[in-house]
Amino acid sequence: VNPGDRVVIRGENGSGKTSLLKAILGLLPINSGSITLGGREVLTRDWRPIRSRMAWVPQEGVLHRFPVTGREVVAVGLAGRRMSHREVQHRIEGALEATGASHLADRCFHRLSGGERQRISIARCLAQDARILLLDEPASALDAESRARLVDLTENLNRPDRSLIVVTHDDGLFSPDKWRHLNL
Repeated sequence: VNPGDRVVIRGENGSGKTSLLKAILGLLPINSGSITLGGREVLTRDWRPIRSRMAWVPQEGVLHRFPVTGREVVAVGLAGRRMSHREVQHRIEGALEATGASHLADRCFHRLSGGERQRISIARCLAQDARILLLDEPASALDAESRARLVDLTENLNRPDRSLIVVTHDDGLFSPDKWRHLNL
């Protein structure tokens, strides 16, 4: 995967899609073969700077019902970063706007719909200025209209220095003329 690539990894349930994402993140060992991002092999010393620029939206989302707002979820992506309060707020607001989620900023996250939570979770990734976005079954709990909006959103997030890797079991969700498709 190189900067600017949009990759869809398709496979049936249980085929290892989520495990592959976890291996890309360095959360699972690679038992055979290799994974290369931007010319750097995962789990090597050269890969570490790339890892710090990755963001993951897991399939499960937030499992707990903590009383946090959409804005607070986006802010989690900036935890521990050394930047001014003004820069933090600028990044949060910019990410919410880019994902069309500004109107959700002050709403309780666990009360949002599946599509709204996805937008907030993607905004979290954008706020941290991730160069590689990993989306695990991002449309699994969405209705047809929300799925279409999610596809549009992901296509609009693409830029020359940002790669998107999406895993899905849905053949027709992401257009093969805009996304490179790999099957497990």
